[in-house]
Amino acid sequence: MSAYPGFDDDYDQHLQSLEYRGGKTLQETLEVGMEGPWPLIQLVTWNDYGEGTMIEPTHEFGYSFLEIIQQARRKELGQVFTFTAEDLRLPARLYALRKKGSAPAAELDHISQLLNTGACSEARRLLDAQEKT
Repeated sequence: MSAYPGFDDDYDQHLQSLEYRGGKTLQETLEVGMEGPWPLIQLVTWNDYGEGTMIEPTHEFGYSFLEIIQQARRKELGQVFTFTAEDLRLPARLYALRKKGSAPAAELDHISQLLNTGACSEARRLLDAQEKT
């Protein structure tokens, strides 16, 4: 089973497009998958801009597709799923600090490790502190 945000290719011989519908296409395909008997759902895809199936944040759609996936997981797992929409933005904040070059690399590496382990609150606290300096 696959879930996808939409489809709008840039091939010479275009395939039929599938509208994004403000995220409803992804919401509906995720719902069908999660209600079915399938042991897993393939997210199509992460960053295929040539097919318009990107889930990764973009200027056009922002973080909306990742937030839809979060909402589906929260619905499935309940209170145990503690990640927030704000958490999705933490890696971009870390990247911006790395590009700025003013924060100690060891501190940024530590924040990266916190993000890798899901310790978003602590990572956010440290990012906030680094952004103030």
